Amino acid sequence: MAHWREMFKDSDKYLGSVDLWNDQKKSYNQVVVTIDKFFTDEMVGSMGKEKKVFVKLKEYQKPMVANVTNMKRLAKLFETVDSDVYLGKKVALGVEKVSS
Repeated sequence: MAHWREMFKDSDKYLGSVDLWNDQKKSYNQVVVTIDKFFTDEMVGSMGKEKKVFVKLKEYQKPMVANVTNMKRLAKLFETVDSDVYLGKKVALGVEKVSS
């Protein structure tokens, strides 16, 4: 059985967990990606239009929303808050279960 998000994958504008889904293993892959750039853009969602920060990864066409948690992890990993330092760096991208 395929991940239910597969039905929407081609129309999704942003990188999401389904892009890391391995249907044969029935689990999410962890992949090494390269940070290409950060940019801001408007995202239209259930809350209307919101300005968001995105990260473009060299290995994917779709950008990924860069939330505060992700940016804090990058700052800790690279020991700097200077996001210019992150450009060209490789990081492991995976899916974590977050308790609500």
